Parts: sequence; C-alpha cells; structure tokens
Amino acid sequence: MRDVTYDERSWQANLQGSKVLRGSGSLVQKITYGLDYAAAKVTNLQDGVTPPVGETFPLKRFPDTNETSAALYVQDEIVSGPFSVTPGVRFDSFRIKADQTGFGAQAVSLSGNATSPKLGVLYRANEAWSVFGNYAAGFRAPNAGQVNAFFENPVSNYKTVPNGNLKPEKSQNFELGVRGRMDMLSIEAAAFTGRYKDFIEDLRQVGGTGAPGNPLVFQSVNIGRVKLNGFEVKGDVRWGRLAGGQLSTPFAYGQTRGRDTATGKPVNTVDPSRLTAGLRYDTRAYMVRLDMTHAAAKKAEHETLAAGSTQFLTPSYTVLDLSGQWRIRKDLRLNAGIYNLTDKKHWRWADVRGLAANANFIDAYSQPGRSVRVSLVADF
Repeated sequence: MRDVTYDERSWQANLQGSKVLRGSGSLVQKITYGLDYAAAKVTNLQDGVTPPVGETFPLKRFPDTNETSAALYVQDEIVSGPFSVTPGVRFDSFRIKADQTGFGAQAVSLSGNATSPKLGVLYRANEAWSVFGNYAAGFRAPNAGQVNAFFENPVSNYKTVPNGNLKPEKSQNFELGVRGRMDMLSIEAAAFTGRYKDFIEDLRQVGGTGAPGNPLVFQSVNIGRVKLNGFEVKGDVRWGRLAGGQLSTPFAYGQTRGRDTATGKPVNTVDPSRLTAGLRYDTRAYMVRLDMTHAAAKKAEHETLAAGSTQFLTPSYTVLDLSGQWRIRKDLRLNAGIYNLTDKKHWRWADVRGLAANANFIDAYSQPGRSVRVSLVADF
C-alpha cells in the first residue's frame, strides 16, 4: 500500500500599461511597461506499508518549497519612417525557500536578481520585405526541481542529487533576420547566436559507473561558458479560396548547435533539428488541419558522455496529427484531434537524456501512440 500526496498552490499577477506619444513628422513612440509576479507553494509526501527497496517511509522526493519571482520591465518602440528602434530593460528577482523537514538530503535555498537590457531594430525596405536585428541579455533562474531534485534507486544503482551551488544562467543573444509578405507567401528567416555564462544543464552524469557500490550520479549543473548557434525558417503558403474557405500550408524548420567553449564538446540539452509542415483549411465556422512533424535522429557526435557510460540516442521519427475546431459561437469553441495517426513509436530527446543505451525500461519514456483529445473552450 502506497499513499502519495502532492500539492501545489500558485498565484500569478501581471500588470501592463502603454502610452503612445506622437512627435513631429512621422515620429511615433509607444512606451510599454509592466510587472510580473508569481508565487508557488509545493508540498509532497510518500507513505504507506512497503517502501521501495533501500528506502524508508515516510519520505519526500524534494523538500517542501516556497518559490517566488518578480520582474519589472519597460520598453520604448520608436518609429520614424521605415525604421523602428526598440530599446528595453527588465529587472528580475527570484527566491527559492526550501524546508529541510522530512527531506533525506540537504535542502538548498537560493535567491538572486539580474538586470537585462535589450535592443531591436527593424527596417522596412518596401511593402513586402523588412530586415530586423535584435540584441538581448538573458537571465534564467534555476527552478526548485533543478536545485533540490533527489531520487535514489539502490537496486538499479543510480541516483539524482541536489546541487547547492547551482547559479542562475546569463546570456548575450544576437539575432538577424528577414521577413517577407507577398500575395501567396509569408516567410521569416533568422539566424541567431548566444553566449551563455553558467549555462544550466539538467541531470548531467557527474559520477559513478552504475556498478554495485558505485551508483551513477546525476545532477543539474552549471557549464561555465557555452555557445549556441542556429537558424529558423518559418512561414505560410496560401493556396487560395476553396468552397468558401482558405487553404494554406504552414511550415517551419529549425536547427541549433551548442558547445562548451572550454572543452569544445557538445551541449547535451540541445534538441535535434525539427521540421513541421501541414495543410490547413479555414472558414469562419470551422478549421481542419493535417500536420506532419519530422525530428532528426540524435547523433553521437552531438552528445557528451562520461567515461564508461552509454546513452540511448533517439532515432528519427515522423508523425501525423489530424485536428480541427468548430466555432460554435463567438465565445464557444469545440476542439478535437487524432494525434500520431500512424501509431509511430518514438521518443523525445529531452525525455531520455541520461538514460543508458541498454536500459530495459526505455519504452516507458516513449511518446503516446495513436490518441484522441477533445476539449470545449468557453470565453467569459
């Protein structure tokens, strides 16, 4: 008999305002400012008659935690003729307060803050084409799970441990791209690069061999310096009107590569390249679409492994999804879909990262087979 309790209570508040200022000639400014706030309290307890082998009841998989974050931001979009310049700044603050009571490892509390500027520039070459560039400083605080996750399986010789030294991730990001909108085609292409300090990698193997008495040890860690490069192309082809509706093909393709600049080795958290394309039919009353998603295989040369360990590498896959929406009223919509139409067995890289190539439970991490989802959405 097992008695497992998990409780999460959260509050979110967002406040945003804007002001438009008109100057001489074509000069227009739109100032946007706001506040984001979030707070969550999470508790957990596992109890019962027979605990897992090597453990005792009662136990907690992570410490009871209060997590809060707050941010203030302001930006000014300045438009003059074909140019738009948008400077902005954001101030973030976070706090993770963990309760040691009943937790089997050292509970870690953490707090911090950061100021992140950004700058965007857009040039409208003509009615169809525009060029844009963006710079943004990034900040990502570690979450409670990354700081205090704890699990131990002495039978299978592996465990996950907290990291009391985990630091927030900071970055400098640059993007350059072009947008086009023509009669039949809308397209956007962008290349980007990012320089990261204290990059957070989830569940890296930091020790052990998996042998009895020397379990594999996984932990969320900081990587001192990381460089990410990539590009994305996305858009929509409009084929025209058919029986009172619009027929179109949305598409997107993206690819990212990442390396630890100190060692030159790949960063494990980067997903394989991904292609999506579909066929969509839209009327005022309903919408039907067929979407294809193809993900490339994860290759060994894009993975960094600890000495003596192996990694399950996800094979490539292609899945088809059929979905639709009936707009019953302006404030009421019925959504339905059949997902993974061909019942393709596949895995997502983020789900299996850290699992050995010969793990006999790898099927438990695969995505659902053919499935149906129905939802009714009402706006008030």
